[in-house]
Amino acid sequence: MARGDYRIFDADTHIIEPTIYSVPVDTLVGLDGAFATAVRDRAGALIIVGTARLFSYRKRIGELALKHRLPTVVGSREYVEAGGLASYGTDFPDLFRRAAPSTSTRS
Repeated sequence: MARGDYRIFDADTHIIEPTIYSVPVDTLVGLDGAFATAVRDRAGALIIVGTARLFSYRKRIGELALKHRLPTVVGSREYVEAGGLASYGTDFPDLFRRAAPSTSTRS
């Protein structure tokens, strides 16, 4: 597990120094272990950096986040629909709807 320390300033300019952990996961069993590590280390929240494999585990990620009451920020709406707290990713269906008028042919 990699660890990094970062300084963040809140609205009142108090310094908050969260500890950031990186836990690589490439299997479903590894996902359970990653959540166990987060709970053991008393993580306050999780940021899930999505991959194709993790996308296929999104339902389990949602279940574990809800079970352990860990707020999760994830890369796409589908993770949120599976139990994540918030998504920071692009809403591709909306993006395509917005692009459609600019690609229509004009006479």
